[in-house]
Amino acid sequence: MRINNVDLNLFIAFEVIYREKNLTRAAEVLNISQPAVSNTLRRMRESFNDPLFVRSPHGMQPTPVADSLIGEVREALRRLNNTLVSRESFDPEKARRTFHVRMHDLTAALLLPALMERIHRCAPNIVVRASTAGADVVQMLSKAELDLSIEPPTLVDPLLYYQPVLQEPYVCAMRKGHPLAQKKLTIKRYLELFHIDVSNTRDTASEVDMALHAQGVKRRIRSQLDSYLVAPDIVARTDLVATIPQMLAARYDLVIKPLPFDLPLLRLQLYWHKSVEVDPPNSWLRSQVLSLVNEMEPGSALYP
Repeated sequence: MRINNVDLNLFIAFEVIYREKNLTRAAEVLNISQPAVSNTLRRMRESFNDPLFVRSPHGMQPTPVADSLIGEVREALRRLNNTLVSRESFDPEKARRTFHVRMHDLTAALLLPALMERIHRCAPNIVVRASTAGADVVQMLSKAELDLSIEPPTLVDPLLYYQPVLQEPYVCAMRKGHPLAQKKLTIKRYLELFHIDVSNTRDTASEVDMALHAQGVKRRIRSQLDSYLVAPDIVARTDLVATIPQMLAARYDLVIKPLPFDLPLLRLQLYWHKSVEVDPPNSWLRSQVLSLVNEMEPGSALYP
């Protein structure tokens, strides 16, 4: 089969059907009727001499031929899209659109208020929808369900670009009237304290406990949370202490003490998909995030 014998619009439909796995949803994305999508699928099957997609209880499932084609089709469409959008401009003052950003609750607490203030000043009609939802971040970015994601540096995929945005030390936070508020925090005293354990999963130990375990010691946990945001309020009302990022602790009227043991920094990276590298709206949003973290106060060791 030669390229000059194929309608290039078929490749756009092929990618949408592959992504949506549903002809009705594909028709909505393509803004055409479902019969038109069915006719397009028929033409694709004739061109490739393969069913490409078969019906199943889980939607239209790709055949091995379709699986072998999707990578090159998406790369070709990405290159074409980048060529076109690089000629466009983006005016934030006039733009009306919604950006979808994934960030954990801690990241939202650290960055989102200042980011929204910044965006509202220069782009009053922009909506930012921040969410922690979605397990497969790579797929959500590739399907344009997410514009950006701010995550720990754990995502590895050749189709993702990233930029380190934050590295922040952890500290031990306690209330101002705490019995140890005026004393030096040694490892012995740290282990004698009653702790709040903050972890997103109960299946594995937190980084704090793993660091202590490496030294053959264990802290005394009296509260377990899956969110950092409640911890400072509990600390302010009790004699419990919390090991939390310095930037978060500094927002409350608490005593902040350096940890008496080594603990890796909190690291966050900004991720986006290769397909939107030169997309003007996405580039603008990335620049807002990066400018924000570069302008934040020196106590939170930021990347340049």
